[in-house]
Amino acid sequence: MNEIKIIGKINELLYTATDLCCGWLNKMLPRISDNWWANCVLDSLSFNQNQLAQEKGYTELKQLDLAALLRVIDKNWYAMRNFAYLPTKDRETVRRMMRVRNKTREAGFACRPSFFILMTTFAYYDIDNFSI
Repeated sequence: MNEIKIIGKINELLYTATDLCCGWLNKMLPRISDNWWANCVLDSLSFNQNQLAQEKGYTELKQLDLAALLRVIDKNWYAMRNFAYLPTKDRETVRRMMRVRNKTREAGFACRPSFFILMTTFAYYDIDNFSI
C-alpha cells in the first residue's frame, strides 16, 4: 500500500469515526440534560475548543471535529452510564481513538517517509485494537 492510499484510508476511518460519534452523542446527550448543549458539550470542551465553538456559533454536534466529539464522550462517560450499559473497557477505546486522531494529526501527513511509516503503523495498531 503506498503512502497516498494509507493517508486516504486513515482519513476515511477518521471521518467515519466522526460521523458515528456524532450520531451516537445526538442520541445520548439529550438524556443527560434538557440543556445538553451547554451542560454536556460546551462545558466538556477544552478552553480552545469552547472558544472556537462559541466564536463560530456552533449549535450542533456535526459542527465539531473528532477531537472535540471524543472529548465530549470522555467527559460525559459517567453521566451516560446512569442510563446506558457502558463498560469501562469501551472508555479506554475512546481514549485510544483520541491517541490515533492525535498521532495522525501530529504527523501532518507531510513528513519524512520513515516518520510517516512509524506514525501510520501506530495508528493501524490502535485501530486494530479497538473494541467498539
